[in-house]
Amino acid sequence: MSRTTVFIGSVTHAMRGQRLLSSRGISSEMAKAQKHDDKKSCGYILRFPTSVQEEAFSLLRENGIRFTLWKGGA
Repeated sequence: MSRTTVFIGSVTHAMRGQRLLSSRGISSEMAKAQKHDDKKSCGYILRFPTSVQEEAFSLLRENGIRFTLWKGGA
């Protein structure tokens, strides 16, 4: 199954995002990210099925959870 991974800068927002997706029946995984692009700060990633990517993006945006597509390694 193809998965989409997004970077979220804080654990609080990542947890909120995961709960929000779960409340809409979207399974996701949350993990600590070590580095995002050239930034030195750490953050968190959420992974979810690519088949629901647009719905997940909309839910996150509508609820004020800022994210970027993850381009780094796991």
